[in-house]
This record gives sequence, structure tokens and C-alpha cells, in this order.
Amino acid sequence: MGESFRKRNCIASSRRQRSNRIIQTSMFKLLLAGIIGVSVAGDAGFRGQPVVAFSMFPMVDRVKNDFLALTRRSTTRHILLPKRAATGDGGISNGAVVDAALRLKQSIRNREETDFLVDAFAAAAQRYSIDKDTASRGGLLGTLVAQGYCSACPELDRASFEAPLGEIYGPMESEFGYHLVLVCERLGCPKIDGGNTRVIPNPQGVGSVLAPFATEDSNNLTPTDNLLQLTLQQAGFWVVVLVAGGFMAELAAKTADWMELSSLTIPAASIISATLLS
Repeated sequence: MGESFRKRNCIASSRRQRSNRIIQTSMFKLLLAGIIGVSVAGDAGFRGQPVVAFSMFPMVDRVKNDFLALTRRSTTRHILLPKRAATGDGGISNGAVVDAALRLKQSIRNREETDFLVDAFAAAAQRYSIDKDTASRGGLLGTLVAQGYCSACPELDRASFEAPLGEIYGPMESEFGYHLVLVCERLGCPKIDGGNTRVIPNPQGVGSVLAPFATEDSNNLTPTDNLLQLTLQQAGFWVVVLVAGGFMAELAAKTADWMELSSLTIPAASIISATLLS
């Protein structure tokens, strides 16, 4: 019986150690993902390059992408044209729409010689865009909206964070038609925009120029404010993770103790029953 007891005790101890190892490994992975996420968040907050070029766990990719997306903002306008249009011979063609979009694009560029580019684009959107929801706002999709805001049209959402800042982009095709896109302001994309974040009227005269981040604008967050917000978010997240981790560790320990107690109680009950029956 003594040997059997030692064997059961060894099994129970092994189960407890295995449970603890699983929890420790999981917590280590979460902690590593969080550290890399904080590094990326801090770096992105200062408009720099991500310091992590690889990932060891899928969670790291999710954390990195989430934090990069948190710092990306875009103010974008678009003009939506139909997919097909009537041709001169009475037919219907995609090419006719593309040609019309290119002529409209050049027309807006020509107006930039006397007008601010954003105003010229907004006027054209009000007149020509078939997207009635945004046409009345000069084609405005949103002001400093996050990546994924235009999830209904992935091509348009992608263009908001890939098209050159302050240049008319397109025509670009989507399931809704052909788009002309103008990114008026964008934050968190230093690879594309360098130190500039917006297009403004030329202070020296007519036309438009690119300008850096407007720190004097109280409605916008400075890079330091972005970093502070992200740090606070991470701190709150890891408080929850650590509390949950402690709870799970305690639950695993209690489960291991219960399994050990059960393995001892059941054989004892069997021995007592056998003794009474004999």
C-alpha cells in the first residue's frame, strides 16, 4: 500500500507540475507579445519605424498590427463614377468611364493653378460623384478615421493609407464603380509621407503644398499624447491579464489537489468496502 501511495502521489505531483508549466508557458507568450506590442506602439507613436521585423507567435502579429492600426488616421475624399457609361455609338463600355475619370482628374489638377486642391476636388465630388452619402460633403469619407473605417469598400480603405498624400489617385475600380481618391491628411504612415501629414493652401501664393503635423491644433493628438494613450491602454490590458493569470494558476493548483485527493479517496473507499464485504 505504501508503494501504491507513493506512486499516486508522484502522479498527482506530476499533473500539478504539468499544469503549472502550461500556465507559465502561456503567460510567457502573452508577456512577450505585450512587450513587443508596447515597443511597436511607442515607436509608432513617435512616427518612427517598427522595431520588430519578425514575430515568434501569431499573437505577436495581432498585437503589432493592432497597435500600428491604432496610430494610423486618414482624412480622405473620393469621387465615385459608375462602372459603365454609354459610348458615342450607342453602346456601353467600361473604357468610357475610365476616360471620363481621367479627364475629370486632369480638370481638377488644372483648377489647382488658381484654387486649393481640396476645394477643387470637393466641388467636383459634389457635382459628379454618384455616392450621394458623401457627395454632399465634398466626397469626405471621414476626418482622421482609423484604418478599417471603410470596410464596406476594402479598395477604398486601402487607398486611404497607400495613395500618395495630396495627389489625386485613380481611377481605381471597386465593386461600386471607379473612384478618384484624394488623401487630405494622414497620420502614422511615415514610410509613405515622410515628415508631412497634410495638404494645405500654399502660403506663398496659389496652389497646394504638403505640411508636417499641426501640433498647434488642439483637436489633434501629438505623438507624445498618442504614446501616453497607448501606454495606458497596455497597462490596463496587462493588469487584467495578470489578474486572470493568477486566478487560472490558483484554479489549476486546486484542480491538481482535487485530483490527488480523489486518487487517494477512491482506493481507500474500495478497501473499506472490500473489508466489510469479506
